[in-house]
Amino acid sequence: MTRPAPLQPRGRFRGDRGTSLVEMMVTMTLVVVVMAVLLSVFSSLNTGATRQTQSIEAHAALRQALSEVGRDLRSATSLRLVGMAGAAPEDLRVELLDGVTVRYRVTGAQLVRETLRSGRVQSSRSVLSGIPPHSRTPTFRYYSPTGRELLPGVLTLGDLNRCTARVVVRLGNEPAPGRGQSELSASVALRGVIPEEVPC
Repeated sequence: MTRPAPLQPRGRFRGDRGTSLVEMMVTMTLVVVVMAVLLSVFSSLNTGATRQTQSIEAHAALRQALSEVGRDLRSATSLRLVGMAGAAPEDLRVELLDGVTVRYRVTGAQLVRETLRSGRVQSSRSVLSGIPPHSRTPTFRYYSPTGRELLPGVLTLGDLNRCTARVVVRLGNEPAPGRGQSELSASVALRGVIPEEVPC
Protein backbone atom coordinates (compact mmCIF):
# COMPACT_ATOMS: atom_id res chain seq x y z
CA MET A 1 0.00 0.00 0.00
CA THR A 2 1.35 3.34 -0.87
CA ARG A 3 1.20 6.33 1.30
CA PRO A 4 -0.08 9.63 0.08
CA ALA A 5 2.56 12.26 -0.33
CA PRO A 6 2.60 14.90 2.38
CA LEU A 7 0.95 18.17 1.45
CA GLN A 8 3.40 20.82 0.57
CA PRO A 9 2.58 24.46 1.17
CA ARG A 10 1.99 26.03 -2.23
CA GLY A 11 2.51 29.61 -1.19
CA ARG A 12 0.05 32.15 0.10
CA PHE A 13 -3.51 32.30 -1.14
CA ARG A 14 -4.57 35.41 -2.92
CA GLY A 15 -6.97 36.38 -0.05
CA ASP A 16 -4.20 36.16 2.52
CA ARG A 17 -2.00 38.82 1.08
CA GLY A 18 -3.79 41.85 2.85
CA THR A 19 -4.79 45.24 1.52
CA SER A 20 -2.51 47.47 -0.43
CA LEU A 21 -2.00 51.14 0.29
CA VAL A 22 -3.68 52.12 -2.99
CA GLU A 23 -6.84 50.15 -2.12
CA MET A 24 -6.97 51.86 1.30
CA MET A 25 -6.63 55.32 -0.28
CA VAL A 26 -9.41 54.63 -2.82
CA THR A 27 -11.72 53.37 -0.07
CA MET A 28 -11.04 56.38 2.15
CA THR A 29 -11.64 58.76 -0.75
CA LEU A 30 -15.01 57.14 -1.50
CA VAL A 31 -16.03 57.31 2.17
CA VAL A 32 -15.09 61.01 2.34
CA VAL A 33 -17.08 61.80 -0.84
CA VAL A 34 -20.16 59.96 0.45
CA MET A 35 -19.90 61.74 3.83
CA ALA A 36 -19.58 65.13 2.12
CA VAL A 37 -22.70 64.49 0.03
CA LEU A 38 -24.67 63.35 3.10
CA LEU A 39 -23.52 66.39 5.08
CA SER A 40 -24.56 68.73 2.25
CA VAL A 41 -28.02 67.14 2.05
CA PHE A 42 -28.46 67.32 5.83
CA SER A 43 -27.33 70.96 5.91
CA SER A 44 -29.78 72.01 3.17
CA LEU A 45 -32.64 70.15 4.89
CA ASN A 46 -31.79 71.85 8.18
CA THR A 47 -31.65 75.29 6.51
CA GLY A 48 -35.01 74.67 4.83
CA ALA A 49 -36.59 73.60 8.10
CA THR A 50 -35.23 76.70 9.87
CA ARG A 51 -36.60 79.00 7.15
CA GLN A 52 -39.97 77.27 7.29
CA THR A 53 -40.11 77.65 11.09
CA GLN A 54 -39.21 81.34 10.84
CA SER A 55 -41.88 81.87 8.19
CA ILE A 56 -44.53 80.14 10.31
CA GLU A 57 -43.57 82.18 13.38
CA ALA A 58 -43.65 85.44 11.37
CA HIS A 59 -47.10 84.57 10.01
CA ALA A 60 -48.38 83.74 13.51
CA ALA A 61 -47.01 87.08 14.81
CA LEU A 62 -48.86 88.87 11.98
CA ARG A 63 -52.13 87.10 12.83
CA GLN A 64 -51.73 87.95 16.52
CA ALA A 65 -50.98 91.63 15.78
CA LEU A 66 -53.94 91.93 13.39
CA SER A 67 -56.21 90.31 15.95
CA GLU A 68 -55.14 92.77 18.64
CA VAL A 69 -55.47 95.87 16.44
CA GLY A 70 -58.85 94.63 15.19
CA ARG A 71 -60.11 94.03 18.73
CA ASP A 72 -59.18 97.57 19.76
CA LEU A 73 -60.77 99.07 16.64
CA ARG A 74 -64.00 97.11 17.07
CA SER A 75 -64.38 98.30 20.66
CA ALA A 76 -63.51 101.94 19.85
CA THR A 77 -65.86 104.78 20.75
CA SER A 78 -63.92 107.30 18.68
CA LEU A 79 -60.99 107.48 16.33
CA ARG A 80 -58.28 110.14 16.34
CA LEU A 81 -55.63 110.39 13.68
CA VAL A 82 -52.63 112.50 14.55
CA GLY A 83 -50.10 113.91 12.13
CA MET A 84 -49.12 116.80 9.96
CA ALA A 85 -51.57 118.39 7.54
CA GLY A 86 -51.41 116.97 4.03
CA ALA A 87 -49.41 113.90 5.09
CA ALA A 88 -50.31 110.38 6.13
CA PRO A 89 -51.19 110.13 9.83
CA GLU A 90 -48.21 109.39 12.01
CA ASP A 91 -50.24 107.31 14.41
CA LEU A 92 -53.72 105.98 15.05
CA ARG A 93 -55.42 106.68 18.37
CA VAL A 94 -58.46 104.73 19.44
CA GLU A 95 -60.63 105.82 22.36
CA LEU A 96 -61.99 102.80 24.23
CA LEU A 97 -65.13 102.53 26.37
CA ASP A 98 -63.34 102.84 29.71
CA GLY A 99 -61.73 106.18 28.82
CA VAL A 100 -58.41 104.64 27.87
CA THR A 101 -56.74 105.75 24.67
CA VAL A 102 -54.74 103.20 22.70
CA ARG A 103 -52.21 104.52 20.22
CA TYR A 104 -50.65 102.45 17.43
CA ARG A 105 -47.62 103.76 15.63
CA VAL A 106 -44.80 102.38 13.54
CA THR A 107 -41.37 103.23 14.93
CA GLY A 108 -38.42 101.83 13.08
CA ALA A 109 -39.25 98.22 12.30
CA GLN A 110 -41.88 97.81 15.04
CA LEU A 111 -45.59 98.40 15.45
CA VAL A 112 -45.94 99.74 18.98
CA ARG A 113 -49.13 99.76 21.08
CA GLU A 114 -49.23 102.41 23.79
CA THR A 115 -51.90 102.87 26.43
CA LEU A 116 -52.51 106.53 27.29
CA ARG A 117 -54.36 108.12 30.20
CA SER A 118 -54.75 111.89 30.28
CA GLY A 119 -52.32 112.12 27.37
CA ARG A 120 -49.51 110.32 29.22
CA VAL A 121 -48.14 106.94 28.24
CA GLN A 122 -49.04 104.34 30.87
CA SER A 123 -47.67 101.30 29.09
CA SER A 124 -45.93 100.58 25.82
CA ARG A 125 -45.07 97.33 24.06
CA SER A 126 -44.18 96.05 20.66
CA VAL A 127 -47.04 94.28 18.92
CA LEU A 128 -45.10 93.32 15.81
CA SER A 129 -41.44 93.47 14.86
CA GLY A 130 -39.62 92.96 11.61
CA ILE A 131 -41.61 95.51 9.59
CA PRO A 132 -39.49 96.16 6.51
CA PRO A 133 -38.40 99.78 6.03
CA HIS A 134 -39.27 99.65 2.33
CA SER A 135 -42.91 98.65 2.90
CA ARG A 136 -44.84 100.09 -0.04
CA THR A 137 -48.34 99.95 1.42
CA PRO A 138 -49.67 102.09 4.26
CA THR A 139 -50.35 100.27 7.50
CA PHE A 140 -53.79 101.83 7.95
CA ARG A 141 -56.28 102.81 5.23
CA TYR A 142 -59.52 104.61 6.02
CA TYR A 143 -62.95 104.25 4.37
CA SER A 144 -66.21 106.18 4.61
CA PRO A 145 -69.62 104.55 5.26
CA THR A 146 -70.17 104.49 1.48
CA GLY A 147 -66.96 102.53 0.95
CA ARG A 148 -64.91 105.37 -0.54
CA GLU A 149 -61.27 105.46 0.53
CA LEU A 150 -60.40 108.55 2.52
CA LEU A 151 -56.99 109.78 1.49
CA PRO A 152 -54.96 111.63 4.13
CA GLY A 153 -53.34 113.94 1.57
CA VAL A 154 -56.73 115.04 0.20
CA LEU A 155 -58.84 115.36 3.37
CA THR A 156 -57.86 117.08 6.56
CA LEU A 157 -57.19 114.95 9.61
CA GLY A 158 -60.38 116.35 11.15
CA ASP A 159 -62.44 115.08 8.20
CA LEU A 160 -60.68 111.71 8.41
CA ASN A 161 -61.57 111.48 12.10
CA ARG A 162 -65.23 112.38 11.43
CA CYS A 163 -65.81 110.27 8.32
CA THR A 164 -64.01 106.99 8.96
CA ALA A 165 -66.34 104.01 9.38
CA ARG A 166 -63.96 101.22 8.44
CA VAL A 167 -60.21 100.76 8.73
CA VAL A 168 -58.18 98.33 6.67
CA VAL A 169 -55.09 97.25 8.56
CA ARG A 170 -52.26 95.87 6.47
CA LEU A 171 -49.22 94.52 8.21
CA GLY A 172 -46.11 92.93 6.86
CA ASN A 173 -42.93 91.56 8.35
CA GLU A 174 -39.79 89.72 7.36
CA PRO A 175 -38.88 86.57 9.28
CA ALA A 176 -35.21 87.41 8.67
CA PRO A 177 -33.53 90.06 6.50
CA GLY A 178 -33.63 89.10 2.85
CA ARG A 179 -35.91 86.09 3.37
CA GLY A 180 -39.08 87.49 1.81
CA GLN A 181 -41.99 89.35 3.33
CA SER A 182 -45.22 88.03 4.80
CA GLU A 183 -48.28 90.25 4.55
CA LEU A 184 -51.76 90.07 6.01
CA SER A 185 -54.62 92.54 6.00
CA ALA A 186 -57.96 92.81 7.75
CA SER A 187 -60.92 95.08 7.23
CA VAL A 188 -62.38 96.26 10.55
CA ALA A 189 -65.70 98.06 10.88
CA LEU A 190 -65.78 100.60 13.69
CA ARG A 191 -68.87 99.36 15.53
CA GLY A 192 -68.88 101.99 18.28
CA VAL A 193 -68.08 104.95 16.00
CA ILE A 194 -70.93 106.69 14.21
CA PRO A 195 -69.54 108.92 11.47
CA GLU A 196 -70.85 112.47 11.52
CA GLU A 197 -73.09 113.62 8.71
CA VAL A 198 -70.51 115.65 6.84
CA PRO A 199 -69.64 115.48 3.17
CA CYS A 200 -66.79 113.02 3.03
